[in-house]
Amino acid sequence: MPEYTQAFLVQDKDSGLFLRPREGDVGYTKYVDQAGPFDSYEEAFETAKYNLGANFLIWSFGRRVRH
Repeated sequence: MPEYTQAFLVQDKDSGLFLRPREGDVGYTKYVDQAGPFDSYEEAFETAKYNLGANFLIWSFGRRVRH
């Protein structure tokens, strides 16, 4: 049976763009498959608060663990 972990995506409510963390910086993308998953809710929340203020959504999903 495959293993899964929980991951989080952040979406700006106004523009619909997703956060895309890369090498210590954060960009934006309109494509969910290019959005960067965060490993914890806290990390997603703090990054969203810093970059988007108060108008964002955090999506949670299961991510398959690759061995």
